[in-house]
Amino acid sequence: MHRALPARSIPLVLAVATLGAAARADLDFPDFASTNGLTLVGSAVRVGNVLRLVPATGNLAGGAWANTKQSVATGFETTFRFQLGAGAGADGFAFVLQNGTASPLGGAGCELGYHGLVNSLAVEFDTYSNGSCSVANVNDPAGVHISVHTGGPGPNSVAESVSIVSSTSVADFADGAVHVARVRYAAGTLSIFVDNLVLPVASAPLQLDTLLTLDNGKAWVGFTGATGGLAEAHDVLDWTFDETPATGGNQPPFPPTITEPVANGAILNAADVHMETAPFADPDAGDQHFCTDWEIWLASPSQRVWSTLCIQGVERLHTHLGDGAFENSHAGRSDLLPSTNYVLRVRHSDDSGDPLTRWSAWTQRTFSTGAATQTFALELEDIAQTPPPAWRISSSGSPAIFPFATQPSRLSLEAAAGNLLYELVGADGLSNLRIDHPELASHADVRLRVVAGSSGLSLPATELTLHDAHCDEHRIFLPAFSLAAGASAQWWVAASGATFLASSAQSQPVFNQLARSPSPPWSARQPGYEVEVFASGFQLPINIAFVPGASPQGPATAPFLYVTELYGRVKTVLRNRTVIEYATGLLNFPPTGAFPGSGEQGVTGLVVDPTSGDLIVAMLYAPVVSPQNHNPKLVRFSSNDGGRTMATATTILDMPGEVQGQSHQISNLTLLPDGTLLCHMGDGFDAATAQNLNSFRGKILRLNLDGTPVASNPYYNALDGITSRDYVYAWGVRNPFGGEWRAADNSQYMVENGPSVDRFAKIVMGRNYLWDGSDASMQNFALHNWSPAAGPVNLAFIQPETFGGSGFPASKWGHAFVTESGPTYANGQNTQGKRITEWILDANGALVAGPLPFVEYSGYRRATACGLEAGPDGLYFTDLYADEGGAAPVTGANLLRIHYRTPIDCNGNGTDDACDLITGTSVDSDLNGNPDECDCLGTRYCIALQNSQGCLPVISATGAATLGAPDDFVVRATNVLNNRQGLLMWGTSPTFAPLGAGVRCVGAPLRRMPVQSSGGSPSGNDCSGSYAQAFDDSILASNGFLAGQLLFFQWWSRDNGYAPPNNFGLSDALRVMVCP
Repeated sequence: MHRALPARSIPLVLAVATLGAAARADLDFPDFASTNGLTLVGSAVRVGNVLRLVPATGNLAGGAWANTKQSVATGFETTFRFQLGAGAGADGFAFVLQNGTASPLGGAGCELGYHGLVNSLAVEFDTYSNGSCSVANVNDPAGVHISVHTGGPGPNSVAESVSIVSSTSVADFADGAVHVARVRYAAGTLSIFVDNLVLPVASAPLQLDTLLTLDNGKAWVGFTGATGGLAEAHDVLDWTFDETPATGGNQPPFPPTITEPVANGAILNAADVHMETAPFADPDAGDQHFCTDWEIWLASPSQRVWSTLCIQGVERLHTHLGDGAFENSHAGRSDLLPSTNYVLRVRHSDDSGDPLTRWSAWTQRTFSTGAATQTFALELEDIAQTPPPAWRISSSGSPAIFPFATQPSRLSLEAAAGNLLYELVGADGLSNLRIDHPELASHADVRLRVVAGSSGLSLPATELTLHDAHCDEHRIFLPAFSLAAGASAQWWVAASGATFLASSAQSQPVFNQLARSPSPPWSARQPGYEVEVFASGFQLPINIAFVPGASPQGPATAPFLYVTELYGRVKTVLRNRTVIEYATGLLNFPPTGAFPGSGEQGVTGLVVDPTSGDLIVAMLYAPVVSPQNHNPKLVRFSSNDGGRTMATATTILDMPGEVQGQSHQISNLTLLPDGTLLCHMGDGFDAATAQNLNSFRGKILRLNLDGTPVASNPYYNALDGITSRDYVYAWGVRNPFGGEWRAADNSQYMVENGPSVDRFAKIVMGRNYLWDGSDASMQNFALHNWSPAAGPVNLAFIQPETFGGSGFPASKWGHAFVTESGPTYANGQNTQGKRITEWILDANGALVAGPLPFVEYSGYRRATACGLEAGPDGLYFTDLYADEGGAAPVTGANLLRIHYRTPIDCNGNGTDDACDLITGTSVDSDLNGNPDECDCLGTRYCIALQNSQGCLPVISATGAATLGAPDDFVVRATNVLNNRQGLLMWGTSPTFAPLGAGVRCVGAPLRRMPVQSSGGSPSGNDCSGSYAQAFDDSILASNGFLAGQLLFFQWWSRDNGYAPPNNFGLSDALRVMVCP
């Protein structure tokens, strides 16, 4: 039986003391030493000073009724203490008022003694969750709960279908302790309190005089209770009933009406729960809505997991997960768990300031989250007018513009029912008209429709970026299409931004025919992080290693990182993102095979020697004898061209006779701070090898970079010759695919695949991790076990010792990140993998939280997460399979970068500029997407041309373009080629016109400032150059510029690395408004 949520409570002493302050009671039983004035029915009996409705005997019912009808129509208040037997008892009791007969009694068990009573209202204190019993379809809430039932003038029922309000957000009153309850009816609201007599646990608006047929406003009142197959004593300890509850002073607001989720049991997106109530209402004229408490609880076990308390502003009536904080079992998360039952609770506060009456009763709504693989629709109720939606060509980033036509083309975002949200309409062929439609009454599923104009319409793949009214950004991915004049196409939009073919006959989303997946098909699950494709064209990319001291800056053709491919290749990725072959044909056996199956073996781990720049690579090979049995080895590769390609190969550690195969093979390599190397070894499908120190398999090895064992290894003994024992650092492992050194506690960690249970563990020198062939053995020394298996394959730490923290916030330092690949070559999203998770460890390496969602696959094809490494400007990973792969993996997988984007906050108020505009904190009078107060500081736009060294020149400005003091506006460029001539182009209009291999962003007439040199490094070619051009008041005055005039700037420079006529570079552009 589920025990429900603990209510916010005050001490019982205070609650009981409150009783003494109440008005005169019309029924007053300080105890039940006497039951005069009551009629006891069924099993009810006085036991000492206690009224026992039913004893701890099964299948009984009992009741107690006041002999005199009480006035209830204009208001009442009744308070009683009760005590139920502890343990797994049943079924509960009810406070009942009825105007049928003087002392009725219903059945036992789930009927609680009141089922069938006519013209009645019952407040259940139910201790057992019944589905069906003697009454069909009871459908009780899970566990201990309060529920108010009425059949009006007809028979009452214990079925939840007649409940007018219920709550599981209540103290566990079936715990054997004494509890106090109050039922109050006043001002058309029935409120129920348990233990805390200030804050109700449930409330419902009703009018008793119209709901029931009363006798001049009067009815009989009393209690009923019952036991069933399980039993516990049901005792009432005291009871007062007041026909005229105290009035005057502030009254609590009415309980809020929840409008989203729209009904109990709704299935919602775990990452996007819309929570909304109807407007605030209060019985006291003049009281205003001060704030709102929103809470989400797990239904079972009972626990609050998210809240935003006393939130003000627009969030009083409408809030999202991002407005609050996750806590308890959900601490550190940014979304709810999939396929889980939750309860939403909400209450309103008035502005009276009275702590006893300012809050309404709680209203609650149950909901469930969908499966991780479920496709949810994008839901919107409004689209922000500014920053305006941006529609761009995916391949180039240039604006998508409808061509001029007599009858213009049109793009519409609309609700499933057809209500328009936003439109883009063709105009002069240079821009599109924007039409912002009124906000919808509630969130609605989104459909996108394009209607071709009179000239027809053909467009490549495009992306539409927009913001909703709650500052959330959404990207919608449209496929390429070609339409005849007047023809239309339409798509349903998923929450991920994917589009699916739609038809006018469909009134709700149908996600059957994918039109276009998100690009890339990976979504960051934490605010501020973005995922981009860094390089492409890989086949089964397994591991990543950065060049020591790697930086995105510097010569374009210098190596930046290396990637191993399972089928016998190592590739070099240059700083300019070009991919070249470092080494090929590394396997002396046919690498292909069944996939999944024997095709899952080959080249795996790699590191870069920080001294020589050589690569050390882990792989399998086929020996001359028994070539069908593949053995592991480590090979050192040297280069003669600065690390671009391999020149020589030398095996530094050969392990003959150590047969390994698919997956159960040599894998991760980690360089330690002391200059030694850890090598992770799979067990080769033989668990016994993991427990045999005379085998290399099933071990973590430690060796010098020349292949010799480290003398300080725990089993090293040179006197008996060098064997596998001398290399063993730790043992008893199965498939330790991933590993990394954590500087915070100076330790190696591993992620390891088991048969059905996977393991995350800290590696301790000399420890046996006790893998013996069983899933149970994977629990030994585990920080965490995945069960069912999730396929963790790589591990990385964000830490200042590695590239200064990779550009991540310091709050992420010391955290682990794990790629979970899931089932091999699975299609679509998967609940058991295709993600990167975050893990929080304390200073000693104990697990604090995790797994936390970080990046998840949001596509619909093959890709999954594999390689993972912290780089100089983000966390890099490989997606292992080409997303559009067929029956077997093909070339086309990606190397991707996860980077942190600091909020764009030009006015320095701590809030993203887009949110300033959406919420009205800032004004955008010219609808350019920037706060007006920032326009004179300059806003970047357009696209820079990558120069011959692989760098993107960046335009910026210091000071402000003002007509008065201070006279300090300077337009600058950085990340440009050293010692190159350049100049600043400017004008009074923007454009997006091709210029050589780049884009000219300043419109005609184009003006040029004097030529200057970029300076920087005195020799060689790099990106250390910069430009600075003062644009002072004299220039503004000589051109007659006035406040409000718009200016546009872009830097041009020489680039001899490109052949004429394209031997020049272009920065992005700057848009500036002249300020007074």
